[in-house]
Amino acid sequence: MPKNDSKPAFDYTSIMNESVDAWPEPDVLPAGHWQFQIKGAKSDASKGRASFVLQGISPLDDVDQTAVSKFNGNFEDAPVFLSFDLSRHQDVARLKQLIKALGLGEYSLNDALKAVKGMPVAGEVTHTPRNDGSDGVYVNVRRVAPITA
Repeated sequence: MPKNDSKPAFDYTSIMNESVDAWPEPDVLPAGHWQFQIKGAKSDASKGRASFVLQGISPLDDVDQTAVSKFNGNFEDAPVFLSFDLSRHQDVARLKQLIKALGLGEYSLNDALKAVKGMPVAGEVTHTPRNDGSDGVYVNVRRVAPITA
């Protein structure tokens, strides 16, 4: 009989029948500088946005190691999103600067967003308190740049 290594189906009914207060807050990457891998990027012309999904690879020295230890080296469940509003000149300039720094300046935006998958970058994670009365935070990333040898 063939081995089935796929993940078991998630039981969504358990979520549907629980109080929303029972749902735990997701773990977020601790603030500080990180090495990331770009997991994907896309643009949405109808919304005028370009976005990147970054996965933490390793924290740098300024990150709280106690907070990092709860991840046991697995940062897959704590992605960080980097978004650019293409209607804002400053965002377009930052996106252009990043694409050029990644060595993709001659590409169209759509082709560059396809080509960045898997590239290593570094950036600073910051937290902004949510204003909904919870202890949660919004995770932001800034100063993203390629990692050079």
